[in-house]
Amino acid sequence: MKVRKESTVSKEPVLRKVAKKKRKISTPKAGGSLEKAMKNVQQIFKEKNTEVKAKKKSGLIEPKPKSKTISKSRETNAKKSDLIESKSKSKTTSKSRETKAKKSDLIESKSKFKLISKSIEVKAKKKSGLTEPKSKSTSKSPSKPLRKLREKKSTDKGIVYIGHIPHGFYEEQMKDYFEQFGKVTRIRVARSKRTGKSRGYGYVEFMHKEVAKIAAETMNNYLMCGRLLKATYIPPEKQHFGFFSGVNWSMENYPRLKNRQKVTLQRNSIQSAEDHQNYVKSSLSKLSVLESKLQERGISIKFQPVDVPQS
Repeated sequence: MKVRKESTVSKEPVLRKVAKKKRKISTPKAGGSLEKAMKNVQQIFKEKNTEVKAKKKSGLIEPKPKSKTISKSRETNAKKSDLIESKSKSKTTSKSRETKAKKSDLIESKSKFKLISKSIEVKAKKKSGLTEPKSKSTSKSPSKPLRKLREKKSTDKGIVYIGHIPHGFYEEQMKDYFEQFGKVTRIRVARSKRTGKSRGYGYVEFMHKEVAKIAAETMNNYLMCGRLLKATYIPPEKQHFGFFSGVNWSMENYPRLKNRQKVTLQRNSIQSAEDHQNYVKSSLSKLSVLESKLQERGISIKFQPVDVPQS
């Protein structure tokens, strides 16, 4: 058998050559390496850009919408402008209010000053005796003539006096009865302040004078429940507010009930120390007077009060 012997010498130079080539490729020059890297990067970006443009033309990639960002920026700008406008408006409104308040204060102060000056002039004229009695009308306030207009009463209404009123013929019954003549505006029956009972006479007010005259003529000397009614027409010259003063009597509101309420309030109210002492003194003096009267008649009794405060 022939054995083939490989020579190791021939292999070594081949390996060295390969290693040298690798070193040459891996270790480039310092000056040209950066330029080549930059060129490679630029080429890669150009290739990508061309690919993207081609895809856009073909319709594979949709372009990114720029309108959203633009709309958001516009909204933010609009909100900022609205805030600035609202602040400016609030400032202007506050300034206008302040100016109005100042103007009103100035007007009031001027009016007060004028009134004071007028009053001083009037007083000076009165002292000197130059004023006339007609000047009083100018110094009066404008509210007084309104009151005069309100106080004026219409003379169209007619009032009838009714006397000898029978028992049970009171406000409600009188209104129902006299409404057959015409419209009745007011009715008043004279009553006792203490008891509230009827005094036997009253007044009826009609809407028109003519109706009141007819009612007085027909109801005069009219027999009702065993009594002759007396009805007389009261002309406007003799009329006054006292005919219908006060409040009409009713089962819920009458004089005796009011007096009773006053007395109960006085009795149930808290009594002060001074009032209690005065009450005790008056009661003791009454007892002493009673003892003296009994002794005059031959009866000797001494009252011993209980719970008397020590003086």
